[in-house]
Amino acid sequence: KLTRWLADYRALKSTSFTVHLHTLYDNVNVRDEADVTSHLVRVLAVKGSGVTGSWVLGKPVRGDSLWLKLENGTDYVHGSVLDSASYTELA
Repeated sequence: KLTRWLADYRALKSTSFTVHLHTLYDNVNVRDEADVTSHLVRVLAVKGSGVTGSWVLGKPVRGDSLWLKLENGTDYVHGSVLDSASYTELA
């Protein structure tokens, strides 16, 4: 039941809030789909690069399926490479 509730909660958050975070590492991959096997669009080269977007569920990476759909609407970054301490919800 908790997994179902969590999926519903994440879906609600993804459509309701735009967020801003920073990357944890150098050379973070940006993909064209929420899947690590999808096409690599570009690389965010500098640790601490700011990214803005909304949460979506995609293909899991090490059990985590949370991806950030960037504000351009076509690119995705996996949640594991983002700094949760820098999380900011935007109005």
